[in-house]
Amino acid sequence: MKKFLPLLLFFFSYLATILPHQVVGQTVIDFENPPTITPPGVTSISVDGFTFAANFSLPDNIGFQSGTGAGGSRALIDSNNDIGGLTRWTITRDGGTEFQFRGIWVNNRDASASASGTIKGYKNNVQVGSTKNIIFNSGSAGLKDFA
Repeated sequence: MKKFLPLLLFFFSYLATILPHQVVGQTVIDFENPPTITPPGVTSISVDGFTFAANFSLPDNIGFQSGTGAGGSRALIDSNNDIGGLTRWTITRDGGTEFQFRGIWVNNRDASASASGTIKGYKNNVQVGSTKNIIFNSGSAGLKDFA
């Protein structure tokens, strides 16, 4: 029995190394070919299996603008210009499945508005993980990485 246990442990260890490991895919949201938006009053949009929603007063909308995203790409923007008029963007996966938020490119287009905020993750309306402080300066500082 003493020789059998180490042999059994070795066998299971060996099996664990040769069996395929679960690979987690990465999704990068592509705003270069966005869906058509018919303003006014659009507060959410689904892109690449994710819904982006902003909480502001109508008739403001969300939309897309060329040249303002990473590397001069197209970006998701909002038309809110009221101080305090927009306090939250929400990203959810269509169908309600979980996802891990790894990074974001975020810029402040209005020098008179706040250039900082926080990112929080929720599962079943309960916060998971810690609150992350963020500065909206990806144009000068690059991608915000939450790995």
